[in-house]
Amino acid sequence: MEYNKCQKDMIYYVIDYYNSAEGKLTPCVKVFKQIFNEKYSHLEIEENARALVSSGILTPHSFHEYLGLTNTFITSLDYKLFRNKKI
Repeated sequence: MEYNKCQKDMIYYVIDYYNSAEGKLTPCVKVFKQIFNEKYSHLEIEENARALVSSGILTPHSFHEYLGLTNTFITSLDYKLFRNKKI
């Protein structure tokens, strides 16, 4: 899958959160809007988060409270590339 910069930033944030949640805000659209406010518009963040959910990368269960990675994505080659910072 091709990822734009906003989507990559979101995925990297969630992966970093999984590695060490200490001191980090729980990944969700509201948090992404705070963190990436200077880089992306709120609409851009919402649209890209929805695209990641509909693509099966982020979990859809609580869009505004928590976004995690799906098991399908965690077992994918893309995930390994993200973990190794090659995307």
